[in-house]
Order: sequence, then C-alpha cells, then structure tokens
Amino acid sequence: MSDEKKGKIGMRLRQLREEHQLSQEQLAQKMEVSQKTISSWEKDRTYPKVRELHRLCALYGCTYANLTGTKQYDSNDITLDDIMFKLSTLDINKLEQIQKHIDRLIHNRQEIERMTVERKKMEEEKKELEEKLKEYDRILEMMNVPGIRRE
Repeated sequence: MSDEKKGKIGMRLRQLREEHQLSQEQLAQKMEVSQKTISSWEKDRTYPKVRELHRLCALYGCTYANLTGTKQYDSNDITLDDIMFKLSTLDINKLEQIQKHIDRLIHNRQEIERMTVERKKMEEEKKELEEKLKEYDRILEMMNVPGIRRE
C-alpha cells in the first residue's frame, strides 16, 4: 500500500465503521482483532494486513478502492487495485491452479507456433519436390523415355 493511501485509510476506516453504526469493540469482534488494533488503524499508527482489508471489504460491501478512499464508490466499477487485491487474498491452492492453467495455455500456444512453423516448412518442401518432379518430367520427355511419366 502506498504512503498516500496509508495517510487516508485511518479516517476512511473510521468513516465506514460509523456509517455501519459499529463501535470499535463491535468491529473488533467481527474482525477477530482487539479494540486497540481498530483504534490503531483509525489513527494511522498501524495498517490492516491484506487479509484484514479483504474482510473489511466483505463486511462493508465495498471495493478495495472504496475502502482505501482512492475514489468514490461505484458498485459497477472494478479497478486494477481491486483485481490485485482480490488475487492477493486467494489461497495458495487456488493460485497454484491458476498458474497451472496459465502454464498449459502458454504451452499450447508454443505448440501451435511450433506446428505452424513446421507446416510452413513442409509446404516449402512440397513445393520444392513438385518443382523437381516437373523438372524430371521435362528431362524424361526430352529423352523420350516411355512409361515413366507422372499423371
């Protein structure tokens, strides 16, 4: 989290808590942290960890950008920060599955590129062979050799 965001988040956390009519103690219970931790966040002495930010977003029904006060709330608006935040909260198994899927896609693309190059090579070789056969046909025709013609 940038220093600019850190400077705003305490006030924003307090504002959201009050909008949801929660005391620091009530929020602390919901977040499974101490009331002192909530107070420390709101005074910008310490900052919530990524998982805590995720829980706050879920609790308040807002985006990461809205939670950190980087822009006005719009439920249809998804920012890169929101995507990065969401990715940071995925468990390691889900991330490994995503990575395996990405690796398969990359492998498939490389295989397609390899096969395309191979196909072009084969087409060039076919052209060369056809030209050689035409040349052999002309030579055989000039030599007047019966029965060895291509149809």
